[in-house]
Amino acid sequence: MLNLNTLKKIYDSSPFWLKNIYGKVPPSMRFGKDYRSWRQNFLKEVSLEEYRIIKLKESIAHSILTVPYYRTLSLKEGFDLCDFNEINDFKNFPMLDKDIIKENFNELISSYSNTQNTFTVSTGGSSGEPMKYLQSKNLWGKEWAFGFEYFERHGYSPSMLKASFRGGEFSNLKNNTYWKLNPVHNEIHFSPFHLNNLSVSYYVKELNRTQPKIFHGYPSSIRLLIECM
Repeated sequence: MLNLNTLKKIYDSSPFWLKNIYGKVPPSMRFGKDYRSWRQNFLKEVSLEEYRIIKLKESIAHSILTVPYYRTLSLKEGFDLCDFNEINDFKNFPMLDKDIIKENFNELISSYSNTQNTFTVSTGGSSGEPMKYLQSKNLWGKEWAFGFEYFERHGYSPSMLKASFRGGEFSNLKNNTYWKLNPVHNEIHFSPFHLNNLSVSYYVKELNRTQPKIFHGYPSSIRLLIECM
């Protein structure tokens, strides 16, 4: 099974006409059986709020029992699963940051982890040095199922054109064009890195021309867009 890194490389290197065809494939076919299973069955029956509490407790139990970093930390700090029963209790669970992950990468891998079913991904590095982490090969379909379910509950439909402000590859932009079309997400992918008081007029002209229904991106980038405008 191709992992997400490989699929992204194939998509990015494909000609636009092929991307356009792929973008017209319905999400239920595009994202595979895991996506269909979660959308059609589980997410139609469960309360997301209730599910959040259940999965948080499961994640903490899994961390304490199988992740060396958290197992050591729980013994040192004296906390256990019985301390976490309501959503506010989770504020007391030790949080991770990039430095902790970089310094304890191997200690943060679960002893139950099957490396054959994972692959390494990294952040875009927009806020500094990229950070690597492991991701499950079957996460993609599940992630999109939750994403679409959440967005649609707030009025979004995949047929709506999005204006996206997030990381990506923008090195080949030309002639005061600070965006590129991305058919697979039905979006105009704007570069947050080129946005400033001089370039914002080009962004506004394209937004007025295309009239996107949804803005999707880093809050800091959306705020910068508003401030420049």
